[in-house]
Amino acid sequence: MIKTDEINAAEYRMKTNSGQYEWFRTRAKALEMDEAGTPTHAFTITQNIDKEKKEFQKKEQAEEADIMNRLGKMLTHEIRNPVTNISLATEMLKEQLQKLPLLALLYLYFNVNEYLIPAFKMKKPEEAHLTNLFGGEFAPLFWFAILVGMIIPIIIMLFRAGRKPFPMFIAGIMVVVGA
Repeated sequence: MIKTDEINAAEYRMKTNSGQYEWFRTRAKALEMDEAGTPTHAFTITQNIDKEKKEFQKKEQAEEADIMNRLGKMLTHEIRNPVTNISLATEMLKEQLQKLPLLALLYLYFNVNEYLIPAFKMKKPEEAHLTNLFGGEFAPLFWFAILVGMIIPIIIMLFRAGRKPFPMFIAGIMVVVGA
């Protein structure tokens, strides 16, 4: 509602004679009012502000695109850092995996020595223990643990194809089962 002391303004879209919708701004000031407070005479100015609105919208879209661009760069940077770290860790792991068969052979050597050294200077209790392990009642469990838990995983890891994730997973399960 128009008041006498104020200039009222409104922005709106309106269909033009060409059938296109354009933005307009109307400013109005009441010059005379009747006893009910309804304006009887008013001064109005209407302007076509379609170009201004479109330029403002383009500016807003450009700012949004700039914000999205900066956000995209930031996210790319944040994603690239962990990927770089993972890549470096993978390279280090590959270097360690090449040493793994040697470590596994060393582990087998120490296990074999654990049984062979007592065999050279055997006393009766040690002889009974080793006899039971190698050929007695505990032999099936002992040889299962040695073959499945050590020898087969070492053979798997000696070959390059055995150092891939799935064969390593199988070898790990065999070690756990053999233990």
